[in-house]
Amino acid sequence: MRNLALGAAILCGAACIPFEPYWWIQDARLFGTRMTVVEPGGYSTLLKVPPGQQRASALPLDTVEVEWQYAATEDIEVQPPIWLACTRPGCIETFYYRGHGLLDCPQPLPFDIPWACRLGEGHKIRFGFAGAFTLELDYQFAGLSLLTIGSRTPTSRRPLASSATRPARTSASSSA
Repeated sequence: MRNLALGAAILCGAACIPFEPYWWIQDARLFGTRMTVVEPGGYSTLLKVPPGQQRASALPLDTVEVEWQYAATEDIEVQPPIWLACTRPGCIETFYYRGHGLLDCPQPLPFDIPWACRLGEGHKIRFGFAGAFTLELDYQFAGLSLLTIGSRTPTSRRPLASSATRPARTSASSSA
């Protein structure tokens, strides 16, 4: 009897927990970022990229485009994030814990950025890498670390238009 009462209590408690399926989007959700090479540099002349495809790994002198991918309902406008970059180990953490003035990143982006710098603002940004000579050999290269500072809070909510105030959709059709 005790086990039955415990099982009933667990089932009743679980029924009170709201469950939202992962595919039901009510607010903005970040899915990730995507980086593609939009303008190959001098180091990529020997790379064979199939027609209609883009590289996702950048080389020195390449220009890349980084996109913030999210999903939101049609009535929500998401604020564009601020992009920070650095190449030293722990520089993002140092910026987070200590804080310092946030400078704009030099363009083209060198491979030695000892502090966190601001790449830009927007859902999609484009920047170029400097040549391989900008890599300092006296420290450990940690790769390029990107940090986006964004908000899931919408900037504005547009009211949904009712069918009476919604303009009628017109479709252009040609008869031949």
